Order: sequence, then structure tokens, then C-alpha cells
Amino acid sequence: MPGYPSLRRALHIRDAGNLSVSLNSDDGIMTFFTHEREALNEAALIRVPLYICVFAAILLSACGRTPESEPVAVVAGKTIGAEEYRTRYVDFLLDSGLPDEAARRAAYLERLITMKLMARDALESGLAEEPAYLFAEERMRQKLLIDAYVHRAVYDTITVSEEDLQDMFVRVNTTVTARHLYAPTREAADTLYERLRRGASFEELAKEAFADTALARSGGHLGSFGFDEMDPAFEDVAFALAPGAVSRPVRTAQGYSIVQVEDRFTKPILTETEFAAQKNKMESYVLDRKRRRARTALSMRLREEAALSYHAPAFERLLAQVTGEAAMPEDASSTGAEGEDPAWLDAPLATFGPPEDRRTWTVSEFRDQARFTDPRQRARVRTAEELRRFIDGLIVQEALLEVARLARVDRAPEFTQALDRAMEDWAFEQAWDRLARDVSVPEDSIRAWYEAHDEPSTPPSMIQARFHESMMDEALREHARDLRERYNVRTYPQLVSELHILRPP
Repeated sequence: MPGYPSLRRALHIRDAGNLSVSLNSDDGIMTFFTHEREALNEAALIRVPLYICVFAAILLSACGRTPESEPVAVVAGKTIGAEEYRTRYVDFLLDSGLPDEAARRAAYLERLITMKLMARDALESGLAEEPAYLFAEERMRQKLLIDAYVHRAVYDTITVSEEDLQDMFVRVNTTVTARHLYAPTREAADTLYERLRRGASFEELAKEAFADTALARSGGHLGSFGFDEMDPAFEDVAFALAPGAVSRPVRTAQGYSIVQVEDRFTKPILTETEFAAQKNKMESYVLDRKRRRARTALSMRLREEAALSYHAPAFERLLAQVTGEAAMPEDASSTGAEGEDPAWLDAPLATFGPPEDRRTWTVSEFRDQARFTDPRQRARVRTAEELRRFIDGLIVQEALLEVARLARVDRAPEFTQALDRAMEDWAFEQAWDRLARDVSVPEDSIRAWYEAHDEPSTPPSMIQARFHESMMDEALREHARDLRERYNVRTYPQLVSELHILRPP
């Protein structure tokens, strides 16, 4: 729901105290596998995606031979480079909250080797010829193309100045109290702003702007917040406004906000010593924020240049399918779904592009593009505004893909390596899922557990999960041993122990 909860930035923090990790290379492997799979699914929501980090690391290591460019293992003839290992291991540490330790490094290397072996075995068993693999490969190719182009054309041009660091240092030590009004579109936001200028109060407009009753009753009051607790664009405005001032509509990830700052408090004594102590950490953080904002600005510019217009009949019918008012084919990406009207599939949906080269997507072409998006993203589209934003995003993606192909970023050997690694991870996911499906818990094992333990309140599903985890652990160890016998593996543990993990050498 738009408003205070949706503006707060989501932080995913695991309780490391509840995690028991065995550092034996076999016994700890299930924990590492579980966290790695969760990290692959979730890291993209809160950090720079793993594959583009690896891609950037390859570009850096290609400049010269360093300890980070040496292999830490060779698995079935393919190397695991030290920089790939370091990037993945750091991602695991950040995701799990666990500290870096020598034994954990060794156990994680064993985990990564097993992952590579499982992926190799699955690919050699014919997985690479399946339609699902080809679809996943094209989806990942598009993602990496865009990420690599943005890295080259945008990220590499960004620097951090001393003024940037000083501004962040002040923000970190500042608290702001503010209220806001939310609108889903620029037109609605402009209307709210004009009504404010003509004398309407935040209190009366908040009752119209928010479905959230707390925000409606409080006049859009957000309370006090500090650095990095709000949408970056919202934060920029809130930290720049003088107390009592009202901003013009500002675009955020959720829509548009009009901000009024009520109070600001900055720690009265900020010393050079404190600034110097935090400077290195702040530099990396400021660089990341500037890159994310630059990418957002690029997307917004491309969206404006597209000058998108919609064809109402097709848009309204598509919206009716999305909201459930009209029947949606079981496979919405298929242009030949049973019962679909060919004329409807060929109907114009959206026109975009410069005046001299306008293009029109039909419903069928839109669906073909949409099938490469995350199903969860598609499921969140429930209103006309959300559908417009979704189509906008696809058109921006198409524009980025076009310039990326023209720049030939996919011709670089580093791109091929990054794609290969991404598909290895995908193959591992499939191998893991197949292994999990092959492990079943006998009903008599659950009955025997209840007979041996006087815990009638424990639900059978929990007991089954415990048995399944234990059986998966054993199946995984056995599978890993079998794969090591079939494929040649060489490791270089000394190099792993000497790597600079959490800071550059």
C-alpha cells in the first residue's frame, strides 16, 4: 500500500544466532547450499546482482595477473577463479551474517565445487537441450547484456568527490521529521500540489490520498527517519528542504510524493576524526547509491524519449484479463492459446519511439516480451497504472537491449564467461530440485518418531521436514562423492586462505 510502510526500504537480515553451521566440508554442505540458493533468489532485490558483480570482477582481473585472478580449483577441466570464489563467498557472508573464518572458507570452496559438479553432470545428461534451458539462457543473456552495457556506459563514468562524502557524513548524523502526500501519477500529484497552494491542508488532502487509515488520520505524518530509511529520491528532497517548506511532486519508486519537512536534527559536534574513520566505508556506499540513481535516471530518460502512447481497445481488454474481469489464457505468453482470437492478438497495443521511427507492439508482441520477466512481477500488476508501468519497463528494456547489441558488449569473452557461469547456477538449481524430489520420507518413519518421542503437539509436517532435511543431507553427500569419482577435481587451498575477502589488498 502506498505510504509510510512502502517508502521504508526493505532490509533482509538473517539472525545468525539461529544458524548452526558445521565446518566439516561434508556436514556443513547442506547449510551452505540452502543459503546459496536463497542468496541467488534474493540478492538481486537488495544488492547489485551476483552475475554482474562477477562480470565486473572478470573485467578488472583481466587487466593483469594478481592472486585474485589465479584459480582456486579446477573442476572437470574448468577453473574456479579466485575472484569468482571471493565474490560468491562475500555474497554468502553478507546474506547469512556469518563472519569470515579459515574453516568456513574451506567449507565454502567444497560447496562451490559440488555445485559445479552437479551442474556439469546435469548439463551432460541433456539438460542443455531442453526448452526450459534455452528459455532461461535467453532470459539471462538479456539481463547480462543490459547490466554489462549499463556498467560500461554509466557506472564507469561515475566518481565520488570529497563533497559527496561530506554530505553523506552529515546525513548519517541527521534525523528528519516529515509528512507527505502520495499520488500514483504525475497528473494526480500536480492536482494535489495546486490544491495545497490554494490553501488546502495536508490533513484534509491526506484523507483522500491514503487508503492507509493511520496516514489518512495523521495528515500523512511519517514520524522521524534517518539516512537510507526512505526511497533515495524522497530522501534527497527531505534532507534538502528547510523546516516548514513543501516540495513539488517528486517521483519515487512507488509513484509521486509531496514532502513537507517539520523538523531536522543534526548531531551538534561532528569531528574530522569521525569523518576520517568512516570515509572508506562511505565511499563504497556513496558510489553504489550514485550508480543506482544513474541507472534509474537512464531508464526514466529512455521512457520519456519513447513517447509511449496506448491503443485504448487493446489496453482495456488486456487490463480486464489482468484484473480477472475477463478470462486469461493459461499460458499468457503463448500466441496460440486455445480460445484466443487471432485478431485480438494482432491488435495494436502500444506505440513508441522517435517521430522518424515509431514502432507499434501488438498484444502478441507484448506477451512475447513479457514472458521473460519474473512471474512474481507480472502477478503484482493489478491496476491500469501498474500495467502502464509494466509496459513502460518492457519498452525501456527493449531500448537498452538494442543499444547494448549495437555496442557489441556480448562479443567480449568476459560476457561469455559470465553467461556460462549464470547457466551453471541455473543447471545446479535444476539438479538440486531433482535430487530433492527423489528424496521421500516414509510414513512409517514419522510414526516411529512419534512412538519414540512424547511430543504429540508437534505437527507431522514439521517432523517430515526434519526427516527430509536429514535425508537430503545424506543424499547430497553421497551424490557429491559419486561425482568426485567421475570427474577430476584439483584444489588450491593455500590460495583460498590468502585471499583478501572483505577489503581490497
